[in-house]
Amino acid sequence: MYSRVLAAILAAVGIVLSGPALAWSENGHQTVGAIADLLIQGSNAGTQVTSILGTAGGQQLTLQSVSVWADCVRGIQPDRGFIYDADRYHVQACAIFEDDTSKL
Repeated sequence: MYSRVLAAILAAVGIVLSGPALAWSENGHQTVGAIADLLIQGSNAGTQVTSILGTAGGQQLTLQSVSVWADCVRGIQPDRGFIYDADRYHVQACAIFEDDTSKL
């Protein structure tokens, strides 16, 4: 009985303390992507993911590198013709999603 109460208290404390961690930031997303890369490495799924993701800037994209896409897309302003607003949300990890505007 005592161990169940202690486990419940520890679980509650863990939940309360983990909230401010903000794990779903750039680092959190890339950590999950890196784990996924490791889990599918060498499998048929890994081969298919590699094929689907392709390359950017001459480097193979990975689940780790593309895991921040949803955060990066928050910087797009559709009312301005889908212009990327780097001031709104910009981290170095978003650079792989930026187009080379010199070619437009």
